[in-house]
Amino acid sequence: MLTNLQKRKDGFTIIEVMIVIAIAGLIILVVLLAVPALQRGSRNTAIKNDASAVSGAIGEFQGANNGKNPTTVSADADGQVTVSKTGLTSTTGKVKAGTEVTSGTTDNLGTTGADTGKIRVVTGYKCNDAGTGLGSASTRSMAIIYNVETSGTPAKNCIEG
Repeated sequence: MLTNLQKRKDGFTIIEVMIVIAIAGLIILVVLLAVPALQRGSRNTAIKNDASAVSGAIGEFQGANNGKNPTTVSADADGQVTVSKTGLTSTTGKVKAGTEVTSGTTDNLGTTGADTGKIRVVTGYKCNDAGTGLGSASTRSMAIIYNVETSGTPAKNCIEG
């Protein structure tokens, strides 16, 4: 009777199962670490595109009004950007819905997470050489300031409009 009992050889050993679980865990870990960076990159691309759209609307305004700078640049909740100055032809542009666009003569955009996704158009300044903030004053210039996300504190970027 004991001679008929044989050890079964089909199935996996506990070591093989543990190796498969460890490899699956590593793959999941890599994916979970990569997703936030991909999302951050996507948001940064969107705000850069929005800043470029604002710059284009300002350029269109200047072209339609003999090179004069606008006094007001703003966006509504739907992302419709309006570039205007009293007595001159206004122009419009489009940014992502919810992007806050404001204008003025100072850079009041901080470097906190709350200021990410906002665009500030500053009249009378150029961007600094590094493109990270305001540089020299110039009555004919306009700087467009916005923050991009980093793994730490948001970083200011500047393009000239």
